[in-house]
Amino acid sequence: SDQNEPMLIVIDLKKGSDKDLIINYLLKNTDLQISYNYNIVAIKEASGNLSQIAEIKSLCGDELSIYSGNDDQILPILSVGGIGVISVLSNVFPNDTHKMVIDYLGGNTDDATKARDILLQTQPIQQNIIDIIQKS
Repeated sequence: SDQNEPMLIVIDLKKGSDKDLIINYLLKNTDLQISYNYNIVAIKEASGNLSQIAEIKSLCGDELSIYSGNDDQILPILSVGGIGVISVLSNVFPNDTHKMVIDYLGGNTDDATKARDILLQTQPIQQNIIDIIQKS
């Protein structure tokens, strides 16, 4: 790719992660800024810390898109400013997950909540898929 084109980066935060430490580490210890004109546009939040996610939204506003990385926190993350999801559920049931997010963001929280309740019942199926993939 053209070196002058910005590189889009998504940061996947795990539970217990310190977002400031990670971003500072990346900027200090890599050539992202110098070599690639870095442009962090989104974060996949899987920390499980809704207060942290709300703080990220408050600090970054619309400059940073927030995606849920936890199936059981999709709606709570949307409620604090998230815009979507990157997770097992979204890969196993993409259409249903997409509809749930669109319903929630469109104000149809009742249908989104019903869809979430149904989709969360599929977690044993998802875990079986993960187990099969990991054994491959």
